[in-house]
Amino acid sequence: MILSVVSFGWIFITTFLLGYAVMKLLLGNAGVKYDIDLVLVTGLMAATVYAEAVSVFGPVNLGASVGLGITSMIIFGMMRKEIISYMRSTVKEKRIWAYFALIVVLGAGGGNFKFCSDSL
Repeated sequence: MILSVVSFGWIFITTFLLGYAVMKLLLGNAGVKYDIDLVLVTGLMAATVYAEAVSVFGPVNLGASVGLGITSMIIFGMMRKEIISYMRSTVKEKRIWAYFALIVVLGAGGGNFKFCSDSL
């Protein structure tokens, strides 16, 4: 269970940072506050493109995850003031707690949810 929560936390952090950087790259400083949903979806798409690019040259394994982590640290280092300000305003809206609860519920179940009975 703890490993699942850590994994979902890793996914949340890396996709958030990738999504935020891609949104800034594509839209610039338009003065618009991005919804966290949009940032996370953009991050998931960016992470998928990254995994596809890595898979051309070799397997997507721990090395790819380390590369994603280094990229995320660079993004955070370059944009930390904006990201911290964005996260503070998002936490004040109380929406972030819904995402945290979702991560905990998914981690607690370990992804072994049964939506159908075995008798079907």
